[in-house]
Amino acid sequence: MIDLKIIKDVEKLEKLLDEIPYNIEKVIENLDLNAKERTLYHYTSIYGLEGILKNSEFWVSHSAFLNDKTELEYTYKLCQEIIDEMVGENQKLHELASDIFQSGIEKSRDTELYILSMTTNGDSNLLWSNYSHNDGYSLALKYPDIVKTFAKEREVTEVVPVPADVIYDREKQKQLLEAPIRALLQFMHFNASPDVWAEGIDNRFRELFTAINIYSAFFKDECFKQEEEVRIVFMSRDITNKLKQDGFRISNGAFIPYLKAPFHSKKEVIQSITIGPKNHMDIAKEGLSKLLKHYGYDHISDGNVEKSKIPYRY
Repeated sequence: MIDLKIIKDVEKLEKLLDEIPYNIEKVIENLDLNAKERTLYHYTSIYGLEGILKNSEFWVSHSAFLNDKTELEYTYKLCQEIIDEMVGENQKLHELASDIFQSGIEKSRDTELYILSMTTNGDSNLLWSNYSHNDGYSLALKYPDIVKTFAKEREVTEVVPVPADVIYDREKQKQLLEAPIRALLQFMHFNASPDVWAEGIDNRFRELFTAINIYSAFFKDECFKQEEEVRIVFMSRDITNKLKQDGFRISNGAFIPYLKAPFHSKKEVIQSITIGPKNHMDIAKEGLSKLLKHYGYDHISDGNVEKSKIPYRY
C-alpha cells in the first residue's frame, strides 16, 4: 500500500515528480530496445506487397485501428489493478484515484501512435491465417537497418520510430507501469482539481499518460504470445503535436488512417520474400521475381523468393 503524504506546495509536487522515472525517455529506455542484428518478418496480402515494393514504403496504421481493439483497454485495466493494490481498501482514496485516472485518459486521448507490426517467425501457420489469408507474402526485413532507414527518412517531420519486442509477461508489464501509476497517485495530494492545475503541472500529467499509452503499444495479453511480435511505433517528438495522417486505406469496410514509412535504401531493408502456403500457382514465384526486378530489387535473387514450408493440401 502506498504511503500517502499531504503535498500542497506546487514546487514540492514538481520536485517529487522529477524524482519519479516515468518520462518518455525513461519509458523508451525501459522497453529495452534490442539493437542486435536479426531478421524480422512482415506478413501482408498481394496488394499490400505490391504497394510496398512499388512505392518503397510501408503504410503504418493508427494504433486505434489495429486488429486487437482491446490493447489500450488491456493496459488501462492493468493500471486500475495496480491502483487497487496501492491504495488498498480505502474507498475514498480509491474513488479519488479512479477520478484522476479517468481525467488523465481524457487529456491524453489525442496522443497518436502509429504501429508497424513484425514478427521473429517468418513461416507461421497462425500468422499466415491471421494476416494474409494463407495466400499472401512474408517479407524478411533487416533489423536494426530498417529502423535506421525510417529514422533518417523522418528526420525533417519530427516523427520518431521506436522499436521494441512486444511484452506478453503480465508481471513485467505491471512492474513497468508501477512508476507512472505511483506518480499518478501523487496528484491526489495536490488539493486542486486537475482542471485548474498550473500549465507546468498539467503538462507533466499529460506526459505521464503519454508514457502509459506508449507502454500500451507494446503490451499484449499472453494469449497472443504465439505471434512473437516486434513493433515499430511512430510518434511525435513533441507529445503536444498531433500527427497528420498521410492518407486512408480501406480494410474490412472501414477507412484506416496511416503514416507513410519510406525506405529508399532497398538493400538495407528487404532480404527475401516467402509466398504463402495456399498459393499453389506455378507462376506466383516467377511473377514475383519479375516484379522485384521491375521495381529495382535486383539484390533479391530467385533463391531469395521461396514457398512456405507449411504443407497445405488445399
